[in-house]
Amino acid sequence: MSGFGSAFSGGFGGNGWDDPFEGADSGSGQSNEEKYGPRKFWMPAGATKRVMFVDGSPFALYEHGLYALNKSKDNVTCLKKNGMDDGKGCPLCENEMWPSFVGYFTVIDCGDVARRADGSVKLSGFTGKTGKVYQFQKSLLGAKRGGKDKPGVLQKLRRLASKHGDSLAGTVWDVYRSGAKVESVGDEWEFVEKVKPSDYGSYLAGLGAQGDVDLKAFDYAKAFAPKPYDDLRRLVGDKKKASDDDLEY
Repeated sequence: MSGFGSAFSGGFGGNGWDDPFEGADSGSGQSNEEKYGPRKFWMPAGATKRVMFVDGSPFALYEHGLYALNKSKDNVTCLKKNGMDDGKGCPLCENEMWPSFVGYFTVIDCGDVARRADGSVKLSGFTGKTGKVYQFQKSLLGAKRGGKDKPGVLQKLRRLASKHGDSLAGTVWDVYRSGAKVESVGDEWEFVEKVKPSDYGSYLAGLGAQGDVDLKAFDYAKAFAPKPYDDLRRLVGDKKKASDDDLEY
């Protein structure tokens, strides 16, 4: 990935913290990522997880949450604010469903953190319905920028990165989500250590990872490819909806 804070231009997305337009196995032969998209990092209120960043800086864009429209946790890329509307505008913006500025990172979800009486840490994964344990998964962590009065986690991550060479790549954190109304990626970040890229695999193996962990950053352009204008128009319909920027985390 490119260096910390490098603003992108000429299209949506990119590896930077700043607003680029401001002031200027599924059974079908496809992987689950190909069929359903990247796994999103999420944690319940009161939980603590350990994560390792693969990216140094975020892939940033404006996106609309759809909770106010259909009660889902899905998001769609904003055509207008990302400069991809070809002059048509954005159906969601036209219906006053204002987008959020979000920075995305590829992280490795190392699992839930439990501290033993002697101060050591135990990491554990999630057990699915079939009994399979999911741990050390590559995940997409999305943090909102927020505003001056209500800053989001993205602003916090930028400040934390400034303490580690302006890059989050290889940094390991224990993150806690203090409540249901804060961002679902957690709001309290405790630094653990920083790992060299050449040591990522051996470090994760030392934590208990079995086999090779996928350490390649997500294809962001593919993951956030915008829906056509007409598809968004049909999605919105004729009913005007209120902004859902802070309704669902």
